[in-house]
Amino acid sequence: MPDYYNVCPYCGANLDPDEKCDCNKKYEMEMKKVEKMLTIPKKKGRQISLRLIDLK
Repeated sequence: MPDYYNVCPYCGANLDPDEKCDCNKKYEMEMKKVEKMLTIPKKKGRQISLRLIDLK
């Protein structure tokens, strides 16, 4: 007899049959926030900066 629920291979959440986990979407949204805060200089030898004011 198969299990009633499925387990997300990424976050381990218990999902109902035919339910899709949105953990990847949440991860991608958080990564976009972090990328927006980072300032990576174009010149070699410069320091990477992080704008913490955007962290909300």
